Amino acid sequence: MNESLEQLKAKILNQYYSELNPLENTPKYNLVKVIANVEAGIQYSLLGDIEFLKKQIFPDTAEKDFLRAHWADRVPPLYAEVASGSILIEGIPGVSIPAGCVFSSNIGNTYFNSKSYIIENDGSIEIEVQAQNAGSSYNLKKDSKLSLTSNLISNVSSEAVVKKDIEGGTDGETDENYLLRVLNYVKSSLNGKSGDFAAWALNASSEVSKAWEFKNFNIFGALLIVVLGGNSETGFYKISNIERIQTYIENVAPPIIFTVKALDLIYINLTIDLLPLEDTMINRKYCENTIKEYFLEKAKPDMFINTSTLRDLIVDGVSISNASVTIEDGDKYISQLQFPVLGSILWV
Repeated sequence: MNESLEQLKAKILNQYYSELNPLENTPKYNLVKVIANVEAGIQYSLLGDIEFLKKQIFPDTAEKDFLRAHWADRVPPLYAEVASGSILIEGIPGVSIPAGCVFSSNIGNTYFNSKSYIIENDGSIEIEVQAQNAGSSYNLKKDSKLSLTSNLISNVSSEAVVKKDIEGGTDGETDENYLLRVLNYVKSSLNGKSGDFAAWALNASSEVSKAWEFKNFNIFGALLIVVLGGNSETGFYKISNIERIQTYIENVAPPIIFTVKALDLIYINLTIDLLPLEDTMINRKYCENTIKEYFLEKAKPDMFINTSTLRDLIVDGVSISNASVTIEDGDKYISQLQFPVLGSILWV
């Protein structure tokens, strides 16, 4: 649409004036500006709708949900997903816990059970719950506390503890990220070459944030695809829905033998001893940041993590001339089915 609303109003007003006697002082003449403005608004709106539809009807110019509608069969959108897990609740044996109970976290997120349960003889029961809304903020670690916020049940505790991680909640990808994936799909052809299976794993679920490929896995020599969820800022977690990823790749990949596995997290706990004169808060912070950066850039399956490497990272010969670094349980080999995560750092 080339004309602005103001230009359209002036054009229609002049057209009306050209058809009237300038000296004719009639109600029609007095209202002509109002009539022109109304007509201009209608035309401008219609032209705007046509312009919008013209843009969304073609796959190379469509936006947002219209873009997804064009490309969903080739680049499946990654929508937000709901977290699920289990909690442990205590009470008098034999008491029934009905379906639909609502539990709340300390930040107000709510969860519910879809089945009914009965407290077992030991005075507790593990029940499966899922978040009421999708999103990564609903993920909870084991031992997190929840409160029963729906109608209280007689002889049942109002507090519950997360027994099995409530996980799998993800945020849907943004419009910009989906457009980027569409552009990558158009530019490159995924046909089963090296790196394509990892790319397919990332496209399979919004739960997957990292993926790797390894050849000749197990006795059959299958291609191994390992996947991981989360990030270094909010925390990594083990992927829960491997079947979905496996099925997606089977539908798009050439017929070769492959298997998808979720990575187990291996926490690396360190003890660091600096020289007395160099053991300052500034140097400690430097060591922590340096080691965090190392894990951020280098952490992956199938790698060695040893004390000598970590020591060489922090000893710069300027502010830190010497240091002792110890890994809990010694140097570690991280297998193809594991992922290293920096745990605690103890200063001595």
